[in-house]
Amino acid sequence: MSRWCKAVLEEYPWINIVGECWTSTADHLAYWQGGNPNKDGFDSHLPSIMDFPLQEATIAALCEEGNAHMWGRGLTRAYEAISHDFTAKLFQWRKNTPVLHTGKTMHFLTRDNTYAFFRYDGSATVFVYVNNSSEPRTIPWDNYAEISGGLSEGTNVLTGVKVDASAYTAPAQSVLILEF
Repeated sequence: MSRWCKAVLEEYPWINIVGECWTSTADHLAYWQGGNPNKDGFDSHLPSIMDFPLQEATIAALCEEGNAHMWGRGLTRAYEAISHDFTAKLFQWRKNTPVLHTGKTMHFLTRDNTYAFFRYDGSATVFVYVNNSSEPRTIPWDNYAEISGGLSEGTNVLTGVKVDASAYTAPAQSVLILEF
């Protein structure tokens, strides 16, 4: 199956193949995700995997009655599944991003309950913006001119979406991590 997926994607790089792996744990599911650096070297070449841990958590959350507001029950099951996905993705990215390990750090004075810093070296820059405010905050990009010159559009490391940091408004109580 792995060789087939690889051959199809080489011939049709725009196509998406979705694989089903009936497992309830994100760790086991990750093994089958294409591009995952498995210790045994296996690569399924599957661009997408059905997220059964999230599906099972959502069904359990929506069908649960009684004390569904308690931690570990109700919608918190779905929250736990989603947060595990994001945490795993963030840890994998961190492990494979050299600037985070060897780059320099530039911090900026906190304003309006926000905090910003950059990690940078000669080839890469990462920007982290934390909005701990209860209000949305527009990133004051001009305040970071000593390092942000020439940078504006970065890639959100959690979503893969391009973001123009010079015109971005961070939602209340959120974190934005951009890679340039």
